[in-house]
This record gives sequence, C-alpha cells and structure tokens, in this order.
Amino acid sequence: MYSAWHIANCSFVVFVATALCPTLSHAATGTTQVVVFEGQLAPDGNGLLSDLDFLFNNNPILNDKGQLAFHSSLSNTSGGDSDNQGIFLWDSGKTTQIIRKGQVSPDGNGSFSDLFLTGLNKAGQIGFKASLNNTQDGDNDNEGLFAWDGTTTPIIRKGQSPPDGNGVIWNFPASKLNNANQTLFFSELRDSDDDFTGDEGIFRNDGGNSLVEIARRGQNATDGNGIFSFLEIPALNEAGQAAFTASLSDTIGGSTDNFGIYRGDGEAAPVQIAREGQTVPDGNGQFLRFESPDLNNAGQATFRASITGGTSPDGIYFNDGIYMGNGATDLIEIIRTGYTAPDGNGTIAGLGLPTIDEAGQAAFLASLTGTSGGDNDDKGVYLGDGTNVLLQIARTGQSAPHSTDIFVDFGLFAHLNDQGQIVFRASLADTPNGDSVRSGIFFYDERFGLLPVVRQGDALLGSTLTSFSIPRTTQKNDSFNNLGQVAYFFELADDRQGFAIWSVPEPSTAAILSLFSASFIYRRRSD
Repeated sequence: MYSAWHIANCSFVVFVATALCPTLSHAATGTTQVVVFEGQLAPDGNGLLSDLDFLFNNNPILNDKGQLAFHSSLSNTSGGDSDNQGIFLWDSGKTTQIIRKGQVSPDGNGSFSDLFLTGLNKAGQIGFKASLNNTQDGDNDNEGLFAWDGTTTPIIRKGQSPPDGNGVIWNFPASKLNNANQTLFFSELRDSDDDFTGDEGIFRNDGGNSLVEIARRGQNATDGNGIFSFLEIPALNEAGQAAFTASLSDTIGGSTDNFGIYRGDGEAAPVQIAREGQTVPDGNGQFLRFESPDLNNAGQATFRASITGGTSPDGIYFNDGIYMGNGATDLIEIIRTGYTAPDGNGTIAGLGLPTIDEAGQAAFLASLTGTSGGDNDDKGVYLGDGTNVLLQIARTGQSAPHSTDIFVDFGLFAHLNDQGQIVFRASLADTPNGDSVRSGIFFYDERFGLLPVVRQGDALLGSTLTSFSIPRTTQKNDSFNNLGQVAYFFELADDRQGFAIWSVPEPSTAAILSLFSASFIYRRRSD
C-alpha cells in the first residue's frame, strides 16, 4: 500500500483578512514586550545583569502564567567572581532574584557556584542545577539538583544513594520539572555492582526525600527479551511518566532487536512502545532505530524511526517515519518518507524530530524531492495526527506573512504547544536566490494562519534587531507556552541584548480573522 497525501486549504487567510480589515492594528499580528535587558540593575542592587544566557543547557523558561525564569551573569558585583551569577523570575513587570552564586546550600553543605536553570512550572516553582564549593566530601558531593518555591530545597545530591541502595548517584546531565512539582532526571552512577563499565538510570523526585526509579541499566526488558544497557535522556509529562529510548544486550535477536522505546512511571516495569525488528504499522518493513521521543499527558509518545526491509513503488526514500504510541494500543503512523507532499508537489524525502500536543497531533519539519521548484520549494513544516489530516503549515518558496519576503529555509525544529499552535524559525529572502537572506520566528494558529513573531531588521527599543534565538530542543520548547506566548533572546544593532515575550493576538481579533478562514484537508490511501 502506498499513501498519497492531498490538501486544499486557504493558508492565505491572514493576508485576506488584513486587506479587508484595514483598521486592524499591530495587535492583529501579536504584541511584544521586552522583559529584561543587559545592564539592568539586579533586584537586590548588587551588580548589573550581563551576558544573558541562551544556551542548550541554560535556556530561559516561560510557564503557562506568562512568568519567565532566566539565568544571567552579573557585572560590578560586591563579591566579584564569588557572586556573579544568578537565577531570576520575571512576573508582570517585576524581576525577583531566586538564587545567587555564593549562597549557602539549604542543607548547609557548601555554597552555590555555577548555576543552571532546569525548570519553571505554572505554580512558579523553579528547578535548578548547581555545582558547589567547600562541600564536606569535595568532589564526591559538589553537585546537586534543587527546587525553589519561596524557599530552596534539595532534590538530589551527588554521592546520594539511589532508591535500591546500589551505588551512588554521580551527575545530572539532564533534568525536567512538571506542574505536579515532580523532578525527572537522568544520572550516571558509580560504585554499583553492575557488570558494565558505567551505570546509569532515570529517576524522579516527588518532593522531599521521595526518590523513584523509572529505569536502570541492567534492568530486564518488559517482555523479558534482554536487559537495558544504555538509556537516553527522557521526556516527562504531567502524570510523572517518562518516555525514553534504550539499547539492550542479551536479546534473542542480537543486533536485530537490541533497541527500543519505552514509557515508565516508577510504579511498574517500563512499557514497551516500539522495538527494533517489529513490523511497522503499514506492514512494509521493520523498525531499526528510534530517536528522542516527546510525550503528552495521555501517555502518547511520538518519535522518529528508521526502517529497514521496506519496499517502495518508486524505490527511493522509504526508510524513515514518524509514529505515535502508548504501549497499550497499536502504533499510529503520522508520516513516512516516500509519501507525496500534502499539496501534491514532491515526495517527502527526510523528516525532522517531532513534538506532540494533548490532542495527539505531531508537528515536524520535512525535506522533499521531485518538487516543481527544485531547491526553491523542497522544505516544509507539517502537522498531522495519523488519521485523515496532514496540514502543510509553511513551505519554502511561499510568501512569509505580512512581508514581501519568501521562506527559503527552516530551522531544526517545529515547536508545538498543547493548543496545537506551532512556532518555527525560518530564513527569508526577497527572491528564491536572493542575496539578502535574513531570519525570522513565525507562529501558526488555526484561527490566524501564520503570523510573524520577530524578524531581523525589526525596530525595537529605538534600535534594530540583528539576531535572536529560541531554544534548540527535541522536545517541548520551554520558551513557548500554552497561552500562545513566545520568549526569545535578542541582540540589537547598538549591542544591547535582552529577553522579550511575544503574545498571540487577542481572541476578539481571532474572531474577525476566523470569518475568512477555511481549511479542507484529507488523506487518500490508494493501492
């Protein structure tokens, strides 16, 4: 069976509505608020905010109340290098200092050194990782995870025993905080009786000293076929479930079934969602490898998978797909390479990593081959749920909203919130091969279609935007919330930098625009 995808939709709704309603103000394309900028006085008056961090492991986080937590270095502090970092919370125009380098750990064992923001939930609770100086056991306890909720409490400390008492927890390369104030973290372990050269596990703290093991290297696979040998960084949902990929050893099939994707909650053995060697949903090939799952609150995980053994009518591009599953029901195919693009122009040739919302929709980027425009229309942003809907959100060669520019390339990820709204980064030019290429961030909502969030060259604070960033993450984007707000880091032509929050237009504007929108999308499967 070979799937052909077709679409007919009025993606130009925003442009039509704007033309027919000239009285719409700038609010029709959203509003922007600068919330913090370099050189601003620290809340306690000790130093100035500088080098506002926007790194893979220290991104600002925007919650569903519109609060923004961020990390910043500080200059001109009273303690010099001893107090020149902090984590801060912006809320309704006020910035509060949460934690500062040099503060004593809440357990009295050492003082905070380097700080890394790891979470902000809708209750305003903040998670962070810290290295510590002057601890009792030196290198054996000089790192930890902590939570702030008006006061700071320890979550886990390097050197602490895991729940089964086997070994000691050694480091925390990744952690996440959900709205139930649960902290999920991946950790290496030492001094265990594991036969492997290195041990690792996925754990969850439910508050206080409550530590739960989700998965551990050396643990038996759910179906009894093999044991976990390597675990990868997990995704976390609001139910405290974690989705993760794992390689396995001692399997029946050896190299043909030694990789899988799982979901665990710490109460029962992890549920197997998909396994190497398993036949794919359409029966054409078997799973080979899986990458970076995203997880919604219903326990559905979406993931990209490579496929082997399949056959394609055209003999090309049929070895990758995006799937969704919960381990209890059959896997759902969202898209597979080799399918015709939604508008009939070209064949899907490559897939980006997907993100999932509460409705079970997946957003992803794709490259295409055999298009009418060649290199000028060979990339797209898509949204699908595996049923009868595959929506093309944006395509290279298409006009960018509220601009004479066209899309010429897209970033690494299409970020999706739980309202089905999408944010992505794009490169722009005035012609397909234009020399003046610039970038922008764009927002999609079914009421509005596409809207610009920010573009290079936009005016801001009496200057001009020269660059900006949103996190590059394979799972939920911490700077894109369910209110339709996007937080981004910016730099201006006059060398100032800061954080801004863009907000989707008000519902009243959406109601006006919706009068002009129509979308009719279907998928046809043919023999």
